[in-house]
Amino acid sequence: VEKESPPPAVVMSGPALIQGFPTGTWATGVQVQNIGSSTGQVFLEYYDMDSTSVYTSSVKSVAAGASATYYLDPSLPDGFRGSAVAYSDQPIRAVVNENNLSGFQAGSYTGFQAGAGTVSFPSVKYEYWGGTTNLVVQNIGSSSTTINVTFKSTGGSTYNTSVPNVGPNDSVLIEPTDASGMPSGFLGSATVSASENIVGMYNEFIGHQVLVGNAFPTGSEATTMYVPLVKKGYWGANTGIMVQNVSGSPATVYVKYTRSSDGATFNSADYARVIAAGASWPWYMDAILPSGFLGSATITGTQVMVAIVNEDTSSTSSTNNAFGDGQQTTLISVPLVKKNYWGGRTGIMVQNVGSTPGTVYVKYTRSSDGATFNSANYARVLAAGASYSWYEDAALANGFLGSATITATQPIVAIVNETGTSDAFSSNAFNLTP
Repeated sequence: VEKESPPPAVVMSGPALIQGFPTGTWATGVQVQNIGSSTGQVFLEYYDMDSTSVYTSSVKSVAAGASATYYLDPSLPDGFRGSAVAYSDQPIRAVVNENNLSGFQAGSYTGFQAGAGTVSFPSVKYEYWGGTTNLVVQNIGSSSTTINVTFKSTGGSTYNTSVPNVGPNDSVLIEPTDASGMPSGFLGSATVSASENIVGMYNEFIGHQVLVGNAFPTGSEATTMYVPLVKKGYWGANTGIMVQNVSGSPATVYVKYTRSSDGATFNSADYARVIAAGASWPWYMDAILPSGFLGSATITGTQVMVAIVNEDTSSTSSTNNAFGDGQQTTLISVPLVKKNYWGGRTGIMVQNVGSTPGTVYVKYTRSSDGATFNSANYARVLAAGASYSWYEDAALANGFLGSATITATQPIVAIVNETGTSDAFSSNAFNLTP
């Protein structure tokens, strides 16, 4: 199947298809959604991190709007760790779930349509309150390149490392201890650059939990960021927002929250935080918010920035990216939706980032036969800045596995949370051109 050109979104890269770390048997599943107008043919190519071997999956026929799953792909040998590229004759989007088959850890991140010469990781830890972050970077260019990494603490100290001769479509695992002088207790960010375009993701391990998410390629930064889901003591869950100033000058950053139930707004108790160039700062369980808060946030700054959002409970954790202004559209795709599918359940949190109330419509497509279902809450009106969750939709039967398409009368962004029998998953939905 030839790659469609344009758009470049046909090529999806998954840099962390890694099995075998830390302890246990790790496995990944790739869910590829056909966002085109007709049936498409989809396959994956896998690139071994530890050798020059390349493996090709079977070709799957995927109806328009539907998705296909590649899990424990029989084309791969046991012990494989590496990266992948998905191909189709229709435009596609993809999410990657990883889980420890020997334990509790699990997480999710989104495939990339394109990369950049520089990518940013807003939150990196090394033995910080028990948490350590590993970075995985994939070269999606046409030539070998050197991967250069700069870690920067919240206090401004920097630590560097590099990995030479990373081949096209290959990936590398980078740990904080690869950087000379990295101290225990490090909390900060990382900036990764190369002469070829790259993409990246991270795994943050803390106890029996793992946080999994995407790096930000150059071009995704903005002076306004949107966060569809914020919690403080909501059914035992709390969220933290880590903002990285990716400009060359200090930035003053402002955080404002909107409560879902009534649209009430709250300026952060740390409302005008100055962040040094390249550094990051956390907002966690903000003192301004009442216990039981459920809502969204809008972040503004005097310089361009990126941000991630972590959610934790006493037993699970997950992470997703904030959305930069300019990414919002009135059409969104969600490659993976479940309702009690092998114990897995997904919720879609949609935020209206427009200036007036907007009506949101959600339609599901079942993977097995392409059947479509309008949400039981199909025409939900959201106030400007507010968000709403579609969870275990009454329109879907138990055992549902499929995808979703979301449309709205105002610009929106969305994230997807999955809960089940292991750690939680969270990833960003895809904003499409209407």
